[in-house]
Amino acid sequence: APDDAVLMISLKEVSGLVRQLENAPPPVQDALADPLVRLLSHPAHGTRVAAAWALRNFCYATPNRIPKVLLNVLELLQRDTSALGVPSHTSGSASTIPSSSEVADRALGHAYGLGALLAIIPARPLYISADLPSKVFDTATQLLRNSGEHSMSIASAEIEVAWTLIAALMSLGPHFVCAHLPQIMV
Repeated sequence: APDDAVLMISLKEVSGLVRQLENAPPPVQDALADPLVRLLSHPAHGTRVAAAWALRNFCYATPNRIPKVLLNVLELLQRDTSALGVPSHTSGSASTIPSSSEVADRALGHAYGLGALLAIIPARPLYISADLPSKVFDTATQLLRNSGEHSMSIASAEIEVAWTLIAALMSLGPHFVCAHLPQIMV
């Protein structure tokens, strides 16, 4: 596997290239989308942040991809948060299920990706329906509600992911925030 610094530099270069090229041809879009989403779950924090930035620039340049990528990352986040409570077992010397800290890191990486994608919406409002940010908000509030039922390590991961999502949703402006603020206060 490449070094973390090499990945971060590569992601920054890809991000700059996508910004300069704007709307890339469909084969290039197909070749970039999945690896960028996969890198959101990388173990290194810097790589996850660089992947989120590159994904943001990719979707800004190809706005027709925003809904599909956003739903994909949201699904991965929901899968990770549901796996947080599953204990890891080892069979022999290799672990078959990732540890809860690995799953928490993956979930946080997916939250960074969602945050980056949500930040695009005010600049590209015609490409996304209003129900997608609401789904992200529902996921965040559900994580906050469920955090009281879990151990401290799982609850802290759920809370960090939830507030990362809520902070990203604030970029959608006062209409979205005012409509959903009462749900946060409950």
